[in-house]
Amino acid sequence: MGLLAHDERPKLQEFVRSYWGRDHVFVRDPAVFDWQHKGPRAYHCMAARQGAELVGIQGVIPLKHFDGELPGREVFFGMWRALEDRGIGIGLRLYKAILKEYQPDFIGSLGIEPRVIGLHQWQGFTVSVMNHHVALSPFVREFKIATLPDGLVPPARRKASSASFQKLSSRDLDSLPTERLYAAQSPRKSNVYVRNHFLDHPVYTYEVYGMHANGALQAMCVVRAVAKGGAIALRVVDFMGPNEAVSWLGGLVTELLAAYGAEYADLYSCGIPPHLLEAAAFIDRRATPGLIVPNWFEPFTNRNIDIVCARRTSGAAAPPRLFKADGDQERPNSSTRAAAVQLTVGLPASPSSWLMTS
Repeated sequence: MGLLAHDERPKLQEFVRSYWGRDHVFVRDPAVFDWQHKGPRAYHCMAARQGAELVGIQGVIPLKHFDGELPGREVFFGMWRALEDRGIGIGLRLYKAILKEYQPDFIGSLGIEPRVIGLHQWQGFTVSVMNHHVALSPFVREFKIATLPDGLVPPARRKASSASFQKLSSRDLDSLPTERLYAAQSPRKSNVYVRNHFLDHPVYTYEVYGMHANGALQAMCVVRAVAKGGAIALRVVDFMGPNEAVSWLGGLVTELLAAYGAEYADLYSCGIPPHLLEAAAFIDRRATPGLIVPNWFEPFTNRNIDIVCARRTSGAAAPPRLFKADGDQERPNSSTRAAAVQLTVGLPASPSSWLMTS
C-alpha cells in the first residue's frame, strides 16, 4: 500500500482499462491523468498491490497540487476502485493509507456512489446531495438542451444593474485585490490555483469573471461553455467570494447568456444558502418537477444527474463550500482532446466598458 510511482502509470492505465473501460480518458490521454495527479515524487494516487499487480486505487487531488503555497492538508478524492474479491477491506485500507500520507484537515469527495455512502458516514463524513440551480435565458425561445415543464417560462430581461463585469486574464488576477474573496471559504484557493486549474487547463477552455460593485471587486466565478447540436449551455463551475456576493452573479449570467446565445447557465453547489441563488434569478432544479438540465455532455445524456458529495473537516477556518470543479467532476471524459468542446466569446476586458444596460 503506497502512492503510485511514476513508472507505474502503465499499470494504472491497464487497471482503468480493465475495470472502467478502454475509452476512459486516462487510458486514451494519460496526460490528463498527469495533469490532475502527478506530484514531484509520485502520483497523488494511493495504490493497493498484490505482488506487482494493482488491486485498488484511490485518486487524491490536494489543492496544493495547483498552488504549492496553499495549505497542504486540504484534499479532494478522485476516482476510486477496489477489487474486494482480492482481499478484505481494500477500500478502507486505501482510505487509511491516505490519512497517514496526507494527514488532511479537510477531505472532500464529489460524485460518491450510493453503495459507499454508509462507509463515508461511518468515517465521519457529512454526506448530502449538491444543490443544482439554473438560470434560464430570457433571450432564447426554443430550448434544445434543457427540457422545460409546461408552465415554466424563462424570466423577463433583468433591469439595469450598477454592477460591472470583467473577463480576467492571468495578469488581471495579479493586479486585483482577491485575497478577501478567497478568505470567505474553505477549502482555500488562490490566484495561482485559478491560473493552474482553469486558465492553463490542458483540455477545456474556462473563462474567469470578476464582479465589481460599490467601487470594489465583490466576487469571481469560473465558467465553461458546452454545446449540443448547435445549442450552447454555460456551466458555472466555481465561485470565489462571500455568500452574500452571489447576488451579483445573476447580472453577470444574464450578460453571458446574451453574449453566448446560450440556453441557460447552471451551478452545482454545496454550502451556499439556496435562497441567495434564487434571489439572483436561479431556479432550484431539484425542486422543479419536469425540469431537465443535463450534466453529462461526454457523451450527452438527456437526464438530470444528482451529485452526492461528502466532506470531513477538522479545524476549518470557514464552513466548507463545494462546487462542481472541486474533485474530479469536471474532469474531461472524451477519449481524445479534439472531442472536448472549447468555445470562447469576445467580451470587453475592462469592467468600466461593460455595464449591464438591459
